[in-house]
Amino acid sequence: MSKDFLKTESRLQGVTLLELMVVIVIMAVMASIALPGMSRWIFRNRLENQAETMAALLDQVRLEAMKNMCTYRVVFLPGQGEYFAFCDKDEDGVWDTGEGKQGPFSLDDGVRFGSLAGHGPNNTTIASDGITLVGNRINFSKMGSSNAGTIYLASEDTSYALRVLPASGAVQIWRYRGRWEKCR
Repeated sequence: MSKDFLKTESRLQGVTLLELMVVIVIMAVMASIALPGMSRWIFRNRLENQAETMAALLDQVRLEAMKNMCTYRVVFLPGQGEYFAFCDKDEDGVWDTGEGKQGPFSLDDGVRFGSLAGHGPNNTTIASDGITLVGNRINFSKMGSSNAGTIYLASEDTSYALRVLPASGAVQIWRYRGRWEKCR
């Protein structure tokens, strides 16, 4: 091989500092465009997961009430961003040691009790703390029926409403992004 060929080949293997800086600047510009959208997506995803997780707990607690023939209560503490469930064996409405407590569960980062909407699905009033249940609790009877109300969850640009229907205790999930849409 000739010396000229080796010189040319060795120059092609590396990149200049200028080329490297141009690539870094392009990547920085692309990241600055993508990150705001990515953070909104992350908060929406957390909120959706939180709503689904909470609805699953409510469904599970309702089934446990019927299976164990015990009144179950789900208590929401909006000021603390927490909630818990328990089998109220002595029917006094208060969790006592030995009454099978589940939780407390905390809301995910970026999720809070409340709503961005001025009104709930079907033009219902939204409580200031985001919970429209009497005493901020759901009571599932031994037959699976419950008191009615709605739990509102919000992130920076989306809200969810978990509506607990009277008598059946079924849970509906609604999403708000400019208007309410039923998800389940």
